[in-house]
Amino acid sequence: MFRRRILEVIAMAMLLPLVGCDTFGLGASAPPPAVAARPLDPKTDAVPDLIFAFNLPEGVQPLETGMIAHFDVTSAGKGSRHVKAALALADGEDVDDGLSPPPPGHTYYLFGFGDKDKAALGAAQQWLQALPPAAAPVATLTVDPRLCQIANVDPAVASFSVEIALPAGPPLTPLIAATTLADAPGGTHLKACAGG
Repeated sequence: MFRRRILEVIAMAMLLPLVGCDTFGLGASAPPPAVAARPLDPKTDAVPDLIFAFNLPEGVQPLETGMIAHFDVTSAGKGSRHVKAALALADGEDVDDGLSPPPPGHTYYLFGFGDKDKAALGAAQQWLQALPPAAAPVATLTVDPRLCQIANVDPAVASFSVEIALPAGPPLTPLIAATTLADAPGGTHLKACAGG
């Protein structure tokens, strides 16, 4: 009896260090679910602060100048606003959390707005926010990708997308979902990049 009691005490002592240990799933908690991407809200999201991430395959690059984003607001009987804003190379350190890693063989090229276009976009957005619900405003944001190639790619196979993100913001759905270059305007006949 005494011997059996000692063995039980020893067994309990050996189990104590495992209490609360996650190695065997004891006390483990499930990781928080990933935040689902949502569409851009042109009325409440900070449109002037958007970063455009061109997700391009190896051998394809964006033109550093000449790319334009269009912010268009229309309403019922209250007029409209149309902003044509140039995209410029941008630093994306503040939007890392809002972008998923690019697929293998792809690279992000980041663009944003200059100060003058930010002011114009902000004014258009303020006008949108001031419209009454009866005006039934409709706001859209589009971009014209201008791409070139530094190596031959098969436009029927190579794919690209245009992601958007806000500094410290939630994940947003792509502005242009993944599609082949062949489906993009001019994608079947990309010109060689300057100096490429």
